[in-house]
Amino acid sequence: MTVDRLPHDIRHHLTRMFGSTPEPDYRLLREALASGPYQELIAALAARFTVDEDTDPNFDHGRCLLLQDDPQLWALDLSAVGPFAAFGRVELGWTRVIEPGQPDLDAAEQWVIAQLAAHDLRLLDRDVLELPVPLRLAHAADPRVYQALFSDTDLLPWDEEALGRLGLL
Repeated sequence: MTVDRLPHDIRHHLTRMFGSTPEPDYRLLREALASGPYQELIAALAARFTVDEDTDPNFDHGRCLLLQDDPQLWALDLSAVGPFAAFGRVELGWTRVIEPGQPDLDAAEQWVIAQLAAHDLRLLDRDVLELPVPLRLAHAADPRVYQALFSDTDLLPWDEEALGRLGLL
């Protein structure tokens, strides 16, 4: 796959942030992460949920948050690469990728989606998150949009089969 097959906004932000896809430059990403992006949004989330940050600066390309409203737990990833978010229900792993317009979202999920929109973030759906990306990453052998925008790990957090094989579920 070439970078040209990605949605325009994702392609634009990947190119702006990393430069070359075969030999990405992580300098701008490190600067973006060091600036502590999304403070206003995180403050709004903390007024409604218990918020724990789970960002690993060695792997993550943004802010990785866990939102809790007993008994429910969600993962919310906010990209430092561009104005993108990924949102999922969590048990041991992501049990569902939350997407705008899903008919059975609860009030808390709808509220988070509204907050993302109010902060000009695009919530990506699973189909987009799973698109292959021709970006050389240190830890993802077959990178997808999720790994390029959010976390340089070899697994997608909702891939139950792979997580189960590794004993993580």
